[in-house]
Amino acid sequence: MPSLLALLACSGAILTPAHRSRREVLQTAALPVLVAPVAAANAVTSPSSASLQASWTATAGFSDASFIRFDEGAYKAMVDDERRTPLFEKAIRQRLAGTSDAVVVDLGTGPFAVLALSAARAGARKVRLNCRDETLELMSDPLLWEDISFAEPLPPPGVWRPSPPLRFDISAARIDANEKVYYDELRREGAKEEEARAVAGGAAHGLSGVALWPRLVLDPKGDIVVESRGPRGEGQKSHWQTVLALLAPRPVPVAAGSVLQLEATVKLGAAVDVPPVYELQARVA
Repeated sequence: MPSLLALLACSGAILTPAHRSRREVLQTAALPVLVAPVAAANAVTSPSSASLQASWTATAGFSDASFIRFDEGAYKAMVDDERRTPLFEKAIRQRLAGTSDAVVVDLGTGPFAVLALSAARAGARKVRLNCRDETLELMSDPLLWEDISFAEPLPPPGVWRPSPPLRFDISAARIDANEKVYYDELRREGAKEEEARAVAGGAAHGLSGVALWPRLVLDPKGDIVVESRGPRGEGQKSHWQTVLALLAPRPVPVAAGSVLQLEATVKLGAAVDVPPVYELQARVA
């Protein structure tokens, strides 16, 4: 299965790791809980011999053990959450207080549109639900990173370099096209022309990281191919998610003609249940 990789520009969106879309992030925190059992009469316990341990899977508690997702029951629980939901609503009211032309974008609205409705009640002029995301655009043509044939032996455990260092040339045409996408989107949201041009220009010239996606060839001749994105990285509907890897905490300024040199390695485990570790090293010139 060939994997393709390309640079991406981001207009201030929050990106998340593989297998998590930006609207499916769930952060959890472990809370210490002490359970005091009732000791039987004459029972003797020794602290030195006590064995303390806990284990669980990442999918424990979800209706589908093969993938982390929310079912309708989980959404209803969120609606009825007396600790979180009222605070979210309070923050929304506070943020929109005194405004008359605010536009709110709710990514990952959910079936009950809880926060979107809260924004509307709080006075938002317009609320957009699950809008098509155009805040991520490619800055270069994609390159082939790793080419895996399942008919051949897989690489052995250890550090694997799927390809020589890759060179990405920042495209002037892509920068110009991305700037127009950002500008048009900002203007649709009600931004003033001067502000829209400034923000769009900055976003289009900011390198956030790299995008990786699979391309599955199903026959020896290469006539039957499953594309998760278009031939030049164009976004399209697919159940295969694009992996977005940030290279820096903030976008790095680039211009047409800038070059990014990237070296990628994969650390493969000895067992099938040990996930591979991907590492990217890059330099902009």
